[in-house]
Amino acid sequence: MAYHGQLSPHQQIKLVNTNTHTHITVQSSQAGQQQGQRSSYTTGPWRTPPTLWRTEAGYILRIEAQSSIVLQIQAGGAISLLRELPPLGDATVLGLDRIPDAEILESMTPMEPMAPMEPMSPMEMRMGNMAMKMGDMALQPMGINPPPPPANTTNFCPQCGAAVQQSDRFCRACGHNLNP
Repeated sequence: MAYHGQLSPHQQIKLVNTNTHTHITVQSSQAGQQQGQRSSYTTGPWRTPPTLWRTEAGYILRIEAQSSIVLQIQAGGAISLLRELPPLGDATVLGLDRIPDAEILESMTPMEPMAPMEPMSPMEMRMGNMAMKMGDMALQPMGINPPPPPANTTNFCPQCGAAVQQSDRFCRACGHNLNP
């Protein structure tokens, strides 16, 4: 069950009962701006249609249900719960129009789920003669090969500078470990 009403030329109220909860939405629109205030209360199903009064302080809304509530709606749209119905001496009753259930269901239908994303293609990066590809772990030469090491090179001890053989594990001159 749902109702809709016009509070002022730029402000409207919508009341929706979903058997357990009452949802109240106050919408204001002015000069290209829209603002909304929404509150929800556990009331149970409504016994009678809601009643709305205009007072000097704003609006009073009474909802008769398993848990009856009285709300004050201020001109700015703020909604506050009252303990009891205040004196309504000069208050005017405002009419609320019933919204057909089909319209409520239309506005409350869930959005379509998003389609799954397609897998991304591997990323590729090039800089000068270097290339890197994500997802492809193969190392591919780019055309410039490093020169092969010379066949007869003489090695030296980093500690003392004495000549050593490639097969040596320790320097013969100072005893330094050549394979740390």
